[in-house]
Amino acid sequence: MSDERGLSAPQWQELYQRLEKPLYNFAWRYVWNAQEAEDIVHDAFLQVWERRDRILVATANRYLWVSVMNLAQEAALGTRQAVPAIRGLPARVVGAGQRRGRGLAA
Repeated sequence: MSDERGLSAPQWQELYQRLEKPLYNFAWRYVWNAQEAEDIVHDAFLQVWERRDRILVATANRYLWVSVMNLAQEAALGTRQAVPAIRGLPARVVGAGQRRGRGLAA
């Protein structure tokens, strides 16, 4: 396992493109609400982006799955709080959010 810390924007975008749909499906099974599941997934990716300098590249995938699980459990219990907007996100991720015609904007 690599000790490389810090996700680059392309690495973050690759994670988003690869995991957005599976994480959405996972969150939806907790909350049974499409908008809430989408918000949970986006909040998890925003948290990863905010902490990108401290996250091990080799464990970023697991970090996202655990984050989505925790956020979904909090939402199901009614204890979830919104994640504040984060500046400096990469430009729109190509292919992201296509099932509803949306993606992340800078």
